[in-house]
Amino acid sequence: MSEAGPALTCRHGGPTPDAITTLEFTWLLMETIPVMISETDAVKRRLAAGDEETDRADVCLQEIRFLLYFWSLPAHAALIERDSHMVPFSCAVDAAIDRNFELARVFVRTGAFVRQWAKQGRVGFLADYDNPTAWPAHQAEMLDCLRKTRTDQGIVLYLAKQVPCGCLQHYRAVKQAQALCKMEKCSGCEAQKPRTDLKRCSECKDVWYCNVECQRADWQSHRKLCKVYAQARRARNAAK
Repeated sequence: MSEAGPALTCRHGGPTPDAITTLEFTWLLMETIPVMISETDAVKRRLAAGDEETDRADVCLQEIRFLLYFWSLPAHAALIERDSHMVPFSCAVDAAIDRNFELARVFVRTGAFVRQWAKQGRVGFLADYDNPTAWPAHQAEMLDCLRKTRTDQGIVLYLAKQVPCGCLQHYRAVKQAQALCKMEKCSGCEAQKPRTDLKRCSECKDVWYCNVECQRADWQSHRKLCKVYAQARRARNAAK
């Protein structure tokens, strides 16, 4: 928990810790976070070193691979309940209040993963993972989370819609985020900038770049998911 104000005692919508299953799930969650950060950092180091077999899409895929491996273990999967996702979302609120956005992002994406797993079950989720063309239809919530939490601003605004408490409003995090112009992250150099300073992929319209050089540098990575993002966008528009 955050160390000041209402967040000191608020659970941010998380389930009561009385149930044994909730406690066990929480303990496991806390074990996964440093490992997942370590796993993705290793990919980022290989990317920075110019490893020809590593690209930016691998960072996101490594997150999902680790989450899939860990939570698909029978003893771990048995602890996932309908509201288990609120535990990592609650932790993400505290991290965001403390302005530790990298940690908040890991918690948020874990929460989205666990929520999707609870909805689909083991068989359905694994079937989707092996068939990326099904992601826009079946993994819409997970893709929406990945898309909206790329920036620090996005994390705050996404979380504010997931939790029932007013802690983010109390710390003015939501107002500060809303006051900013819309931000995005360059998929090439990962700089966070106003959308007006960036250009987006003309095909999927979900990935942004500082310039042509950043787009070219990221193309080998983006080409793996460009069609998936484009299909997801069409699905979102059709649902409106």
